[in-house]
Amino acid sequence: AGLSKPLIHKPWQSPKEVLERAGVVLGKTYPHRIVTDLKEERQHSLDSVLKMRRNAQEYNDKRGYDIIALPDGENTAVFTKKEYRIDGEGNLMKGSGKTSNRVGKSKRRRRR
Repeated sequence: AGLSKPLIHKPWQSPKEVLERAGVVLGKTYPHRIVTDLKEERQHSLDSVLKMRRNAQEYNDKRGYDIIALPDGENTAVFTKKEYRIDGEGNLMKGSGKTSNRVGKSKRRRRR
């Protein structure tokens, strides 16, 4: 589109003149942003997952972990992120808290 590398995936941060030179018209030649408030959308997602989990208590164990059926028919608990763990009453488990600001951001490991 003629935008610089830092702006190619976020043209809404470009000055109007830069967009014009590149032939970018937001909403026509390039779509508008889908998510404009990531924090709000993350909270909406968390609330939706918790609602779903509260409506399917039979798939949570007493520690708040998911229960899944294995191919042989046995059930097993699998790891569940803290912010999704609920008790038998549907309340967040102690230590669950809010979503971390680091969601989706991992630390790079150093090679030795």
